[in-house]
Amino acid sequence: MPGKKCPNCGVENNEQANFCRKCGTKLGEMAAPFRPAGPAGGKSATVLDPNLAGGQLPPTPHAGGQIPPMAHAGGGPGAAPGPASPQRHPGKGRTVVDSGAPQAVPGRKLVGFLVTYDLDPGHLGSFFPIYQGRTRIGAFVESGEIQIDRAKDAAVSDVHCLMLWRNGKLSIADQMSSNGTWVDTSTAGPDNYPDLHDSGPTVKTVAFDGASIPLICIEDVKVDLEDGAFVMVGKTVFEVKLVGVRR
Repeated sequence: MPGKKCPNCGVENNEQANFCRKCGTKLGEMAAPFRPAGPAGGKSATVLDPNLAGGQLPPTPHAGGQIPPMAHAGGGPGAAPGPASPQRHPGKGRTVVDSGAPQAVPGRKLVGFLVTYDLDPGHLGSFFPIYQGRTRIGAFVESGEIQIDRAKDAAVSDVHCLMLWRNGKLSIADQMSSNGTWVDTSTAGPDNYPDLHDSGPTVKTVAFDGASIPLICIEDVKVDLEDGAFVMVGKTVFEVKLVGVRR
């Protein structure tokens, strides 16, 4: 008479046995193998390691069939030199440059990036996504916004400035920061912002990727930013790169 076969070690046991005589496994029961929960329809989910940096990852299904861009900020081991653009082609995967960056914001359209060479020790370039609606920049902001580590820039305030994309335009306003928010003088010129220039403004020149950029403190004035504008937050200088805009 056949006995009970142990699902763990395969040993035949007496039909009346409740536990395997060799390994002690409870007979007649076997834990179901672990399978990650998948989306509706029973398809398996793709699990992305949040600690990966560099290389290709498969796309993750999202509502509406869209794949939001992965946020970026600086290069990790194996990342290509210089700022790169995220891949946004459904079915072709996407590039993860640094998982320490703010995460993509569901339901908000990507409108551009801030590019800097000041926050990584190798000066290979870092970039941060800008989404429609508001995006705050500072040392203490919410997930999905642009956070600057005080270990890399001690001059940045908790909430330093606010960027706003509305009606197809991007603007920036200081949020009573300790060291002010600065914009290049071509963008915040006297023709469009005379109040900034009436009382002999303080202008400072900074370097960005080998070029000298004159900046002016915008104080409490909201300034519109175009593609190619320069902004300084704390001691970090950014160039504004808007999606789909060409000079």
